[in-house]
Amino acid sequence: MKKYLMIFASLMMSVSLFAQIYPEVSIRDIQFVGDKIADNPGDYVSPYEGDTVITTGIVMNEAFIGGDPSNDYLFHASGPTVFIRDKNETEWGGLLVRRTYNLTTEENALFALLDSGIVIRVTGIVDDYPKPGVTQLNLIKFEASDVIGIDIRPKPIELTLDSLLTLGTNEPKYIGEKWEDMYVEIKNVTVNHSLSTG
Repeated sequence: MKKYLMIFASLMMSVSLFAQIYPEVSIRDIQFVGDKIADNPGDYVSPYEGDTVITTGIVMNEAFIGGDPSNDYLFHASGPTVFIRDKNETEWGGLLVRRTYNLTTEENALFALLDSGIVIRVTGIVDDYPKPGVTQLNLIKFEASDVIGIDIRPKPIELTLDSLLTLGTNEPKYIGEKWEDMYVEIKNVTVNHSLSTG
């Protein structure tokens, strides 16, 4: 009996040694590109681009419009997605999480139940799509144990329009990248639209 226990213990140790372990990083770690934007405005790809990581955040929206996965009308990014947020960050704290086609039926069904305020711990591949585009996490798995709690959805971060672009122009301020995938609010905006007939 002891011999079988030793073999079983050795087998379990070898399985755990070869098991894939991914780094657990914050949303800020994934999103932060710092001052390199000022030097090279097109260089805002995540330092984790192409890496598989684990991160945690509060879901800011349901995965499907009306919470109905049978509805063909999808929320964002051409597929079921949620935005997650680190409630302790007011900059670099949001991330788009995409359900991918490699999830099982059970994983897809669980993802479809996500709603605002649910705290999830997700494993996926960091991608910037389209290049350059929006930093996102493409899920490689999503299980019941990845739902780790419920919290109050953070309030929007109030911004002024001139924090995103130079007023009176179409010139973006690249430092606005720090609010990518964040829930923000801009008040008292007037839209002036004129058509050119030339």
